[in-house]
Amino acid sequence: MENNKKTTKNHLSPLIFVVGPTATGKSSVALSIAEKLGAPIINLDSLQIYKSVSIGTAMPTLEERKRVPHYLFDYVDEGVNYTAGQFRSDAIDVLDKIQGPIVLVGGSGFYIRALEKGMYSVKDIPKTIKDNIQNMFDTKGAGHCYELLKDQDPEYAKKISENDHYRVQRGLELIMSENKTMAEIQKKSQAQLETTKLKNPMMWLGLDVDRAELKIRVQKRFDQMCEQGLKQEVKALMDKDLYEWTPMKSVGFVETTSFLNGEITQDEWKQLVVKNTMYLAKRQRTWFKKDERIQWLTKNDNFIEMAEAFVQNGQSR
Repeated sequence: MENNKKTTKNHLSPLIFVVGPTATGKSSVALSIAEKLGAPIINLDSLQIYKSVSIGTAMPTLEERKRVPHYLFDYVDEGVNYTAGQFRSDAIDVLDKIQGPIVLVGGSGFYIRALEKGMYSVKDIPKTIKDNIQNMFDTKGAGHCYELLKDQDPEYAKKISENDHYRVQRGLELIMSENKTMAEIQKKSQAQLETTKLKNPMMWLGLDVDRAELKIRVQKRFDQMCEQGLKQEVKALMDKDLYEWTPMKSVGFVETTSFLNGEITQDEWKQLVVKNTMYLAKRQRTWFKKDERIQWLTKNDNFIEMAEAFVQNGQSR
């Protein structure tokens, strides 16, 4: 796991998070709040950090980015793969430079959690342990490895499926490396994260729309991306042989690559992008609905007044 113990030294600036599924209008709401408060915006989207993908990631336009300071957009070079731990470190560097309210916007739950709570660090798994466990999977099979996990940590084994090969393998690696049960490792993790989590006052605003409206928005956004040059953007990356680069494995880019390779028709291209974007939105919605702090905005909510009251009072309402 990432070795990331960095903590913020900032002035406990009030943080206004604008989160929710893709294509729900988060960027527009965040920009309106930021302009009213004279606040900067920090990106919380795991793809909008990358250069050369502004169309396919629906990145704020250059004109929008000029209206208030925008941070952590469009700054990771082509071909570079980036982690949540690196993002947290860069985001805290930004937080430490800013006084006053800050608006943070995006739908990448794992990056948001990494920033807010930090990343639990463990010592590197020794290569001998990783190789031994991988060899066991290859020669004796997943069933044998699951039985070994049951022997090493029966309580953890009960919580996962024998068919979840990743968690079986990762569990064995951690247990053998740390010489602790997963419960003990997780307890240590929680204690460590208490020292790294952000202490700032926070307000959480959530945006969502019903499925029918979201589908219309996704279809419209896809058409706009095509007009702006989505095919050309993806083709340029294909020409540089960047097929394995993180953005190229994401929704919109995968389907466009297939279309440009002649594997699907134009109609199938749009249908797949819309369908897979809707799946993505469903996963994001599931993630955020678990967070009881989020105030889900309705059409009648004056989110600017809510943000102003939070900044003045130090708490959301």
